[in-house]
Amino acid sequence: MSWIPDPPVILVLLKRIEQGENLLQDSCELFWRFYLQSMSPEEFEERTEFWIERHLEDSPKGGGFMDPEIRDYILAGKEKLSQVIIDKLDELSEKKFVPYIPDENEDPIALHVHLYVESSRLVRFLKLEQYSERSRESLTNTINVFNRCNKASGNFADKPWDPEYSVSLFAIGSFLFAIQFRIQQSDGQYENALGSLVYCYANNLLASHQFPKYGFPNPKAEASVSLINSIGNVWEKSPWMQDLDPQEPVDCFEAILTGKNRSKLKDVADICSFFVTVAKSWWPIAQDEWPNEEQEIEVRDSKGETWSLPEYWQHAAGWAEAQLQPSELRDLLNEREDQAAENRLRTYFFGEKLWDKLTERARRSIVSADRDWFSGSVARTESILNELQIATTELLTCGLWNPMGEWLERNNTKNIDTSKYDELVYDLKSKNRSLTALDLERTCRMPVTVKYLTLKGISEPDLEWITKVLPTSIFKLRQARNRAEHVSDSQIEREELNRFYSEFIGIGQTGIIRKISELINAFDDKTDS
Repeated sequence: MSWIPDPPVILVLLKRIEQGENLLQDSCELFWRFYLQSMSPEEFEERTEFWIERHLEDSPKGGGFMDPEIRDYILAGKEKLSQVIIDKLDELSEKKFVPYIPDENEDPIALHVHLYVESSRLVRFLKLEQYSERSRESLTNTINVFNRCNKASGNFADKPWDPEYSVSLFAIGSFLFAIQFRIQQSDGQYENALGSLVYCYANNLLASHQFPKYGFPNPKAEASVSLINSIGNVWEKSPWMQDLDPQEPVDCFEAILTGKNRSKLKDVADICSFFVTVAKSWWPIAQDEWPNEEQEIEVRDSKGETWSLPEYWQHAAGWAEAQLQPSELRDLLNEREDQAAENRLRTYFFGEKLWDKLTERARRSIVSADRDWFSGSVARTESILNELQIATTELLTCGLWNPMGEWLERNNTKNIDTSKYDELVYDLKSKNRSLTALDLERTCRMPVTVKYLTLKGISEPDLEWITKVLPTSIFKLRQARNRAEHVSDSQIEREELNRFYSEFIGIGQTGIIRKISELINAFDDKTDS
């Protein structure tokens, strides 16, 4: 006997998914019915008998509202019905499997469907077999699909699906990593277990934060109203997370503390630091059993001493950091500063969508500049100026130079003055060198650039900004950077450095780097003339 939700609904959903009527909604509903509404074998048996006796035999309609095929499955009895659902789910898993092809953009909707089906099967394995080999294999495969789906979804600034599906994706991630935490904990892989719990909490946070932000205004979608609405508080609704005890990660850390294998202490120290920041709001589950907000959740260490949850993780983080080599501690602190800088930039200066569209190299340079600026301990002034220049050069290379070169190759240029552009291209090739900030400063002023941007449909004010204002700003940045790096008695005052940082990042104004990115993305959305 399997552990299955309401069979008539499940059979209808399986059939719809197979036919591809509304794949995303139907597969999503399939998972949440398994996750939230599944019955025990005893309940399943009682419910099947009820359908047969009341709805199919005694009902005046004789079950006529049902698909005849589904009606026949129910009349065949609970054993046949259970096996049909299991077989159909397994067949659907094979049909909706999305093979991984390296270096190709993946279809996020196909991956969503794949993920929902695999997660439904995982729920069944866990309820029947707990942490069997088959359950573990299913979990590993499903986490792999989740990571692929998450990555593919991140490639879309404007998601081609309703926001509830993004919430659902994060909720599934929270569930998957909660299960992985439990398995790794039971296997004695305590460092890995703590890492999985961080991912569990992070995905729960993303799901919970997006839920009230969007709301689900689609009254026609049954999945949206009756099921996805019920995951607003993922922890409260999850049968696999309600029983997570704050003592469990403490026991994992205590096992690390008393163990001999400390090869991942740097990772553990970082995890403990994360737990410090979330300890006060850690367990938004089982509220009737836990203390209220004015009271502290208490945990015990291996010696039996009692700690408040925040105090314990502060102690754990301090102990773990004290065990690190100086170089490891320095790397850890730098990584934390980088993360803090990225959070600042993403939140206050660029926004999620624009930040995600920046190239990796541009993001790294902006983060480095921000980190050095806010740390207040800049050893070399030119480092901030250099990173600002690198980010600007990277964006103009990828967003203006490269696409303009491709456009010139595809179009007739007889009526376009490309002489200065051709000279620069020849110089780059003959000397085998890369584009510099000076090259791009000159490129912004070229007639061919004006023609290219005009045909792209750029507005007059933006065209003037790119061809006149931007080159002047790049020139001033280059001069200051060269002076700071090459003139020994030169000193860039903090006030002057502040002007460059504010101008390029965007304090009190639209930052140059942000504006370049916005304009580049605007002409990416336009077709070539």
